[in-house]
Amino acid sequence: MRKILLLLSAVAIQLPTLAQTPATPTINSFSDYYALQGYGEISFKLPATDTEDNALDTEKLFYNIYFDDKPYTFTNDWYSKVKTDMTDVPYGYSDNLDFFASGETRDLFFYVEDYSHVGVQSIYKDGDMVYRSPIVYSDGQVVTAIGRTDSEGRRVAKVVSTDLMGRRVDASYHGVVLKTKVYDNGESHTVKVIK
Repeated sequence: MRKILLLLSAVAIQLPTLAQTPATPTINSFSDYYALQGYGEISFKLPATDTEDNALDTEKLFYNIYFDDKPYTFTNDWYSKVKTDMTDVPYGYSDNLDFFASGETRDLFFYVEDYSHVGVQSIYKDGDMVYRSPIVYSDGQVVTAIGRTDSEGRRVAKVVSTDLMGRRVDASYHGVVLKTKVYDNGESHTVKVIK
């Protein structure tokens, strides 16, 4: 009886990771534009994972900032360290002047005065494929399409926060705040908030 020696060799093949929709950002804090200081600020968490909690290549990960449902383009006119116009902000971008990155947290100063709401969206670019997270707005509302509506189907045109004297205030204000939602049909709804 002859013995046959059979050698098998294993070949490891690394399959490419399939791109997924990036996880939805979370807004940590938001300070409305305040004329006396000349800027507003937004701080948000930008996970480097997809919706299935798989790690994403941060070189392919970006984010957009939305003012009134339109992605904002950062230019050298207002952002001195931005060399070329930038709508898709790279995940790791930080200039330590207006843009700050620390782990998954992003802090951004902005100089836009006239808007009703501000949002953040993650973007993952893999070759010709582009995957977008839902947009999350400063009030914590998450939308999957541009344009926000309330439970009655009215679109929110803007949100204005004022003190009891009618002066516009930002998120850092402490005291009684009147928060007014103005809808696209001209109706408005005001609630009193104590901060």
